[in-house]
Amino acid sequence: MIGALGAVLFPAYMGSYVAAMRNFTLPSYIKACAKVKATTLKVVPSVAVAFAQHPLVKELDLSSIKYILSAGATLQPEVVRKMQELLKGVCFVQTYGMSETIICKLPHNKSIEKVGSVSRLLSGVKIRIVDEKLQDVEPGTPGEVLTKAPTVFMGYRNNTEATNESFHNDWLRTGDVLSMDADGFLWFHERQKELIKVQDNQVAPSELEGIFSAHPKVLEAAVCGYFDESRQTDWPIGYVTLIASVPENERQALLDEIHAWFEGQVATYKKLRGGLHHIDELPRNPTGKLMRGQLPIKLVAKRENKM
Repeated sequence: MIGALGAVLFPAYMGSYVAAMRNFTLPSYIKACAKVKATTLKVVPSVAVAFAQHPLVKELDLSSIKYILSAGATLQPEVVRKMQELLKGVCFVQTYGMSETIICKLPHNKSIEKVGSVSRLLSGVKIRIVDEKLQDVEPGTPGEVLTKAPTVFMGYRNNTEATNESFHNDWLRTGDVLSMDADGFLWFHERQKELIKVQDNQVAPSELEGIFSAHPKVLEAAVCGYFDESRQTDWPIGYVTLIASVPENERQALLDEIHAWFEGQVATYKKLRGGLHHIDELPRNPTGKLMRGQLPIKLVAKRENKM
């Protein structure tokens, strides 16, 4: 739904020219941007990360690019800053929404000053940010977003039970954890179901992944939780994809170095009790969204549960 709106309907409404690619490869995409003098790019975070690392970005003239819109998952501020350094003057904004509400948040002109924010509410959209008891939280406190707007869907076809579970007193439960700052900007923290419950604390995987994005040898990172039967709690475990120039025989030493660097920046309950591991490629769905349930530790748990 978001792709249909952003890539087809909105450009048609505004009279924009859209250059479509039959097959996607990153080099051909970057070359096409230079060839057609693209002004606006719409990407998923995994493409933005790879874009920022590719040598063609420095070799070709991409000065025509003025806006980059990212959607589908959290994009770390470090990646945004790197893109802004590579493409001088580019306005980089993240959007937030879901198929059930079409798009309930839109970029704001000041988003460039709020790197990492998903911007302000679209006119006509109302939200509440609530705790686990569905009570409103204090301003600035993360909580689940409930929303009400003319764009909210009527329900799931032939699935009354799922529809009823999605609403609370006419408010759509998004299942997303966000917070709102004093200027009215929203900050995405995590999908509620992906929070890691470490004893009495909740840990957002994306927060820990954002720390790894600042390390020059880390290309991408993913964090998830695994259940410790002996302690009856979840612990965080991390996976990273390293830059291509790291020799395989130096990989483990580098992982140990990165792990120690990371542990020095987080509270005790956020430390990776499950360790830090190398992964060749992070599992993603066709839209580029990280599939934490497909990480190795999760697949092992699924197999054990089936036995």
